[in-house]
Parts: sequence; C-alpha cells; structure tokens
Amino acid sequence: MPEQPVASSAIILHTVCGRKMTTAPENYYPAQYREQVVYFCTSFCLDAFLADPERFYAAHSRGSREARP
Repeated sequence: MPEQPVASSAIILHTVCGRKMTTAPENYYPAQYREQVVYFCTSFCLDAFLADPERFYAAHSRGSREARP
C-alpha cells in the first residue's frame, strides 16, 4: 500500500517522540494512552510502550526531552 501524504488542511499529528506524521495516520502504529490515541513509527516502539506505557512515555515524550539539560 503506497503511503499517502497528510492533507495540508488536516490536523498535523505527532508521534510520541514528537515527529510530525508525513503520511496518513493509518501508516503508523496506534495505541491508547490517557484516553487519547498515540502513534509510533515502528512496531518495536509500540511493543516497548505496551510493556510499560508510563515509563516509555516519560522517556520518549517531547516534553520530557525538552526538560533535559
């Protein structure tokens, strides 16, 4: 299935790590976190998230990276 660009009028979504999605959300790996859908670039990251969501999100979310020196 070819990747489809996200329409410019669409809301720009981000993966957990802060990357902007450059294709349709269907091309990413979704999971539920705190009543929201979050997306992952790889199945490896999705699996790591599912093993320990709080720890993964704290380590990889954009906000936690900005707080680091």
